[in-house]
Amino acid sequence: QGASKRSLPAFHKGIHAVREADYATAVERFAEGLAVDPDNVPARISYARALYLAGQAEAARSELETALAEKPDELLASFLLGVLHQQRGETEQAADAYRRSLAINPGHAGSLFYLANLNFTLDRYADAAAGYAKALAADREIAPARLLELIARLRAGEPEAEIDRRLADLTAQFPGDPM
Repeated sequence: QGASKRSLPAFHKGIHAVREADYATAVERFAEGLAVDPDNVPARISYARALYLAGQAEAARSELETALAEKPDELLASFLLGVLHQQRGETEQAADAYRRSLAINPGHAGSLFYLANLNFTLDRYADAAAGYAKALAADREIAPARLLELIARLRAGEPEAEIDRRLADLTAQFPGDPM
């Protein structure tokens, strides 16, 4: 309780700094809070996000790995680690991290969408199309997934007439979507 009393003000200041896009200050505040309360996994994940936003991707990765060592079933840490792996071109590690996230929450729209994107870039179009469909089932507001699913289906060999029909249906469902 004593650690929480001393660390919470720093964590609150870190959150505020992120909202203000002052990532360097956010990094400092989260580091201050974690110095007092090093076992606070959600704060460590927020610290990792601030590090990433401040341009310190490797430090962010290290903090996410520390968070996962402490709490292996932390969905956000697994997901964000997957994003970092994917940015580095570490496709298998990224896919593993997304799958860990999905083992924790099978309906996590972000993990579904990013795994579908990963499959798309690896020319696994049938898997990508299925992944986009799952992401859309989890969150219909992921607008890029609507178009990417159709492109993946086309590249997976689905007939153009079926793609045209699906595109017409989407245009009718989402008339304001410029995609």
